[in-house]
Order: sequence, then structure tokens, then C-alpha cells
Amino acid sequence: DAWPFAFVGLAPLLWALRDAAPRRRLLLGFAFGVAFFGATLYWILLFGELAWTALVAMSACFTALFALASGMVMQDRRPIASALGIAALWTVMEWLRDLVPLGGFGWANLGVSQVDNRVTLRLASVAGVWGVTFVVAAVNALLVEALAGGGAGRRRIAIVAAAAALALAPAAIPFPAALGRSIDVASLQVDVRTARGAPPTEEDVAVAELNVELHRRLADDPPDLAIWGESAVDPGATRPEIFDRIRAAIADVGAPTLLGSIQPGEGGLENQVLAIDGAGEVVDRYSKTHLVPFGEFVPWRSRL
Repeated sequence: DAWPFAFVGLAPLLWALRDAAPRRRLLLGFAFGVAFFGATLYWILLFGELAWTALVAMSACFTALFALASGMVMQDRRPIASALGIAALWTVMEWLRDLVPLGGFGWANLGVSQVDNRVTLRLASVAGVWGVTFVVAAVNALLVEALAGGGAGRRRIAIVAAAAALALAPAAIPFPAALGRSIDVASLQVDVRTARGAPPTEEDVAVAELNVELHRRLADDPPDLAIWGESAVDPGATRPEIFDRIRAAIADVGAPTLLGSIQPGEGGLENQVLAIDGAGEVVDRYSKTHLVPFGEFVPWRSRL
């Protein structure tokens, strides 16, 4: 809900990088990455301190490389070109982080910060998240140029105006509209904290029971589709006697249901989405393939 802060969130880093030596740029970029990803990826601590440390350090290497390369595009005499170069460099850095290493890890992209911004978000329909990232990064860079670049007052005003125009221009893009018929969707999210503290298997069953109880409340007005959250049915709740109760509750309501579940697979446990029809039968499933490094799988486990 704090999307406006993204338009100035990079400014302290960009300010610090001005006139910095290459080694200092590298250190500033890494420090920024550790602070940013360390706070954003707090949830990885659920998998342990090693997972958090490894993922934060890996992600921070990309902001360090961005900071090091920023010296090649920062030009005092060409503030607009400099800002666009910085934005392009940041966007490429995020794109690469989404690809490598270990299959990539795309959490905390700058463009994702704008999901509640009904203006800039429109750009995503034609340029994807990368277009939104570019605009947000460019506004940051332009504001830094206006504040630190020197020059006459008119020059500063022109740069700020360019930043405002870039942020507001996507308002001219219409939101895509759905052409099919509308459907009623019920999204279920239980408070899993009420089940914490119990042994793992009991906690899994308790979370599943919370979802069953909430799902049964849809019986008076069944939706066209019900959706349970990720890990709504974890391994302890996949035992036949528990899973049969889940299927029975879905059948009683009669609405097709998607639910997140950790299920046994060919290579061990898999993070899946199960499709269950209105009769309570599993009719399809999807196994997640882009896994979280150090969270959903541990690379180089034997050496670590």
C-alpha cells in the first residue's frame, strides 16, 4: 500500500553512487542489496538462517553489479540520457536476476511495487513488469539528477517535469477488458498462526481443518470456483482419512475447487495445485517447476 515510496526508494543509492570510485560503488550496491533483500525476504527465515543468508547474499550481488556498471551510464552533462541509462541498467539487472543462477529468483522486482498504482500499472499490459520497472527506476534517477545535477532552476524544473510525465503517461493506456462471461470466485485464506506450535503433522491437519470449516460456509451460495491458498493441504493432511474429509467438504458445497498442496512426487515432495471438481474428485494437478533456491530446494546440499 506504499507504492509512491518506490519512486524515491532508489534515490539514496543513486545519490551515493555519484562520483564514487568503482570499489566503493560495488560496496554500496552490495550494502543496499543486503538491506533491501534482507528485509523483503524475511519469510525465508522460515527455512532457517542459512537459507536467508544465502538467498540475500545471492540477490545482493546483482545490485552490486548494477552499482559497479552505473558509472558507465552516469553523465553530468546529459541528465535525461543518464537517467534513462540508469533505468535500463536496473531493468536488465532485474531481468537477469529472474534467469540466473539456479533458475533465477524474481522476488522483489521494482515493477511489482506498483500493483496498487492504477496509473503506472497500465503499462504492464503492453510492456510487462519490466516496463513498469523501467519507469519507476527512471523517475528515481531523474529526481536525483534534478536535485544533485546542478544547473539553473529552469533545468531542474524541466527534469522534474520529465519525471512526472513519465510516471503519468501510462494513464493513456486503457486497461484490458475481459470479453467472456463473468464468474463468481471465492478466495479462502485462513489464519495459519492459530495452528502453530503443534507438532508438524498435527499443524498440517489443523490448517486443513480450518480450510474445510471455512469452505463449508460457501454451501448456502456456492460460487463458480473456490480457491484455497498455497500449502492449504500440507503432507500431514494428505493421509487418506484426512484428505477424504477435504474431498467430502468440497463435494457438499458442489463448487469446483483449486487448492495448494504439498504432495508426494517422483523426486520427493512437490508444491502442487490440485483441481477438484464439484463431486470431490481430483481431476488435474500442476507441480511447481520454478522453485525457490534455498527455500524449496537446497543447491550444493552435500558441500553446504
